[in-house]
Amino acid sequence: MNWNNELYEQAERAARSAWDEASFAVARTPRESTWYAIMLLGRGADGDVELANRILANLQIHIADATHTLVSAGHAYLKYSERLGEPAKARLRQYVREAVPGANHHHCDFGNTNHPLTAWQASS
Repeated sequence: MNWNNELYEQAERAARSAWDEASFAVARTPRESTWYAIMLLGRGADGDVELANRILANLQIHIADATHTLVSAGHAYLKYSERLGEPAKARLRQYVREAVPGANHHHCDFGNTNHPLTAWQASS
């Protein structure tokens, strides 16, 4: 079994179970949301891209998480711009604009490996 395909399948299952399809209420943190979306965009299947766009277009702006999500949002926008619809692009731009000032004053104490490079590595 290809471990990368297994990761994509796990991410798709988790992403689909994390959101209420009727109201599309976001049930995860912005950090998790961007990571799920990056995995789905990386696989690139039609249904995956559609779900990733819905996730990103509804991304909660939570500036307290100004490090991980800021980098992940920028990565999704730059790497997958051609797969993103305008509502998702607009939300990512808004997130970055609002998060950058807070990130300037954020104390980073990197003591774990749970950061955006994990999403980037999985998507490349």
